[in-house]
Amino acid sequence: MAAFQTAGACGLDVALVDENARAGGRIYKGILSACAAGKPLSDTYGADGPWAAKAVDAVQTANDPAIFTGHTVIDVTRTPGDVWQVHLLAEPGLKHLKARRILVATGAKERPFAFPGWTLPGVMTAGAIQTLMKDSNCLPDCPVVLAGSGPLLLLLATQLLEQGVTVSALLDTTPSSNVLRAARFVPGAVMAGTTLWQGVNLLCRITRAKLPRYQNVTQVAAQGTDLLKAVTFTYRGTEHQISTPLLVTHLGIVPDTQLTRLLGCTHYWSPLLQAWAPDADKAGQTSHPDVSVAGDATGSNGALAARNAGHLAALDAACKLGAISTHDYHERAIPLLAFHRRSTRERRFLNHLFAPAPSHARTLPDDTLLCRCEEVSFGTLRAMTRAGIGDFDHFKAVSRCGMGLCQGRICADMATLALAEGAGIDPSKARQMTVRAPLKPIPLGALAKGIDISVALPGEGFVYTSDKP
Repeated sequence: MAAFQTAGACGLDVALVDENARAGGRIYKGILSACAAGKPLSDTYGADGPWAAKAVDAVQTANDPAIFTGHTVIDVTRTPGDVWQVHLLAEPGLKHLKARRILVATGAKERPFAFPGWTLPGVMTAGAIQTLMKDSNCLPDCPVVLAGSGPLLLLLATQLLEQGVTVSALLDTTPSSNVLRAARFVPGAVMAGTTLWQGVNLLCRITRAKLPRYQNVTQVAAQGTDLLKAVTFTYRGTEHQISTPLLVTHLGIVPDTQLTRLLGCTHYWSPLLQAWAPDADKAGQTSHPDVSVAGDATGSNGALAARNAGHLAALDAACKLGAISTHDYHERAIPLLAFHRRSTRERRFLNHLFAPAPSHARTLPDDTLLCRCEEVSFGTLRAMTRAGIGDFDHFKAVSRCGMGLCQGRICADMATLALAEGAGIDPSKARQMTVRAPLKPIPLGALAKGIDISVALPGEGFVYTSDKP
């Protein structure tokens, strides 16, 4: 939304494509409903809530033909004359947009957290619970156990407790060694802003609520046959068990790179994130001259930083397309770049503090599922690495891992890390999964209707967003 506003203000003809039926992405889901109900926005949506509410309302009420909410990007192709053609899926069929430049703001996804029993009914992610809370005002009506690591898990714990939900325990899998690794980044985080103090506040609220919190937990497992019955874990060398019908897990977030990979942008393996991320500069310019990226699609930076990155990437695009001068760009970019530096200092601390244990996948039993779509286990992967397979595409061709409904969105990064460990190589050498169109399933009805609506933008811009503002 920020990029759309800034690009339009610079005089570019811009189209906004949002996969959700309502603007706001994942983080601002249901914000207008919360406003109508008179709920404090800062409790659920953070300090940026008031701005987000105004921005979402402006998009929802604009009646702008260049705003495509409820549209899914299924493919992007290059036409003669170096023009992008973006293929969209929406009722009642297919549409096509043409533009000279693409800004990708697909945001982040939750880092997959595989463990024995993670596919049992009754095991959900923190993101799923937050979506239910924001979209439908639904809360768990049973005791909940939270497991994993990351700021979102702490935030969710406080939100559930303050809504009257019974939280039986918080199982923190953050390795204790992370505290020492993150310590050297504390001064920068303290000077940079409020994120550190927000985290301290969350921990204080959890402590005041007397929520049982187990730290440095390992070997989490969900127990049950057809439904979740209990969760077991190791704490201080002793195995514990807690009966629960609902286990909520979270292990941080990683960039959603499906679209940037389809566009042919260069990516690198981040050892800290344990995931692939697009290689981009501070203004979001990728290796492709006509593709920019902003927000959590470049790495986990948070909502405020995503908004800032959207403004900066849009200004950079406007400058490169000739809508504003280089001098104007540099003048307007000064405060945005300063904010980027501050948020980077905060994020270094958080990324080191909540980095997942590198050995997690190594300790999983062979029968633990890696790819739930095609039912491929970690044992199958280990057997294939012993047979000499060391890159994801080869493993995918032999095992069908990543060929299911999720198209590798869940299993690909886990498989890359496990393949590299098994083959004794750096994960960057295991190669990332090849992405092919369509990015999302296309209903046969949409193809049968044969609807082909082309929308040519007379100007320069195209903004695609699916998650962050």
